Amino acid sequence: MHVINCTSSAFDTNFCGIHRVSSSNVCKNSLTRVDLYELTTKDYDFLNILKSKINIKKLMPDLKKTDNQFEVWQNILNEAVNKFLTGRKKGYIAVNNNKPYGILVYTDEHPEYYLDYICTWPVKSGEKVSLGGKTLFKQFFSDFLKDLNAKRITLDAVINGPFDAIAKYKRLGFHSLGGENYYEHMLATKEKIFEVMQELNKLINSKDINNSDNINLLKNLDI
Repeated sequence: MHVINCTSSAFDTNFCGIHRVSSSNVCKNSLTRVDLYELTTKDYDFLNILKSKINIKKLMPDLKKTDNQFEVWQNILNEAVNKFLTGRKKGYIAVNNNKPYGILVYTDEHPEYYLDYICTWPVKSGEKVSLGGKTLFKQFFSDFLKDLNAKRITLDAVINGPFDAIAKYKRLGFHSLGGENYYEHMLATKEKIFEVMQELNKLINSKDINNSDNINLLKNLDI
């Protein structure tokens, strides 16, 4: 892993962002830019503040109150942060116009990668980032395809969430293996992910960032 040294103070010890990718896409004649930052062990304070500041109820007012969808989506965000902070995980924060809008956390064991969590939210009330989730998936798939020892990806899709997660994952190359309780276990082979990446490359233009400047996201991002 590439390590960046950050200056420390009572405030600065929180987060040292590693700028990995800058992406752009054009949807409905509108250009959207996204920056992805790799999470590190220095992210404890930043992630806890992020978790406390993102209010799903305010950002996603159209979710159904009767099905506890606010609570389900907020819990997915909270658990994504907790999973990264308590385990040996890898992950990314996605940013649009200096506003974090998504997090993806995964386990890179061999021969199987496991997607622990992915969660996105609007940057403003009802204002979603175009192809925001797919941009995170593209980077995750890129990491997976570069790993010669990785053969497949598995995940557990939430059944009672506010969106049809199973249908979304099927469009990204996963197939169902059966489920229990509130989850559906799913799998995608390396061959299938390679096929999906060809389509994502057509939608999203990504540029790897090398030797990027040190960025304190807690100071520079609008949370």
